[in-house]
Amino acid sequence: MNYFAKPEEWSSMTRKKAARYHALVKLLEDETADEDIRAMAEEELKTCPTCKNPAAKRCTGCKREFYCSVTCQKSDFKE
Repeated sequence: MNYFAKPEEWSSMTRKKAARYHALVKLLEDETADEDIRAMAEEELKTCPTCKNPAAKRCTGCKREFYCSVTCQKSDFKE
């Protein structure tokens, strides 16, 4: 039994997530898009303010900013 093999549904979910991510990025880059739509895309995408990479970790101090790493958070805090 191969424990490292990905089931087909996992790779399908990964492709869907990647497609959704790219669609959100395009919405953010489109300057003609409605402000509300861009705001929702930005909220869902959550990018690191320091390096602009996808961010998953919320600041425990302000609970508003999202960062991709502790290094980026410390760098942003110093500024």
